Amino acid sequence: MRMKDYIGMKRQVLGLLAVGACIVVGLNLTGCDKQEQSKTPEVVMSDVKPAASYEVRGIVKSMPAEGGKMLLQHEAIPSFKNKKGRVVGMNSMTMPFPVGEGVEMSGLKEEDKVEVTFVVTWGEKPYYITEIEKLPAETELNFGEMSMDMHGESGEH
Repeated sequence: MRMKDYIGMKRQVLGLLAVGACIVVGLNLTGCDKQEQSKTPEVVMSDVKPAASYEVRGIVKSMPAEGGKMLLQHEAIPSFKNKKGRVVGMNSMTMPFPVGEGVEMSGLKEEDKVEVTFVVTWGEKPYYITEIEKLPAETELNFGEMSMDMHGESGEH
């Protein structure tokens, strides 16, 4: 083998090694970038898509302080789904409801009958009211328990 051929081959091998090194470094950088992207992003409520939305009627038991929760005695919600998406229903009960931003509550007071729309996200803020409407005082509400057929076979939550 002549010296000129040897030097040419050596340059080709070094060139291939350099290209290989660049590929390895590039893949590592891309992998690091992907690891950074896979971290859980900060949750912005307007970006969170609700898992479900429900309308329910009830009686206001206490009005929320600013940014607080409205205490609402509500009727049963037969179509309520658990975190796995299984319909489990929800009995009538009194519970606190966080009120979403921009929900108009002027003119409401304790003991008013209302219909609320609330969303369930199962996230950091798992549920909150998105709309509220005052109902006529003569509206009849039913706070009875759900029957077994409304609750599903086992009634598990």
